[in-house]
Amino acid sequence: MKYKIYAIEGCNFCNMTRGLLEEKGVPYEYITLEAGSKLILELKDWTKQQTVPLVFEVDQDEQEKFIGGYTELHKELIGFKGKNNERQ
Repeated sequence: MKYKIYAIEGCNFCNMTRGLLEEKGVPYEYITLEAGSKLILELKDWTKQQTVPLVFEVDQDEQEKFIGGYTELHKELIGFKGKNNERQ
């Protein structure tokens, strides 16, 4: 499993999300968009979340599932030990 992160430049929670994934050794794709870009506005409308980052879980079939932002990702990764996908 990996994550796809939609972020905007200068966003502290976006940077914290990237740092958390790197700390845990979890694969991710980090996409930086302009704050008012059409894609970020469409994603916010679709997910009903008006803040960034927008975090998606990507399974082995490349299917994406929206999980929320930094807080939801952090909760999901609590107990995650590293690259072997082992949990405490």
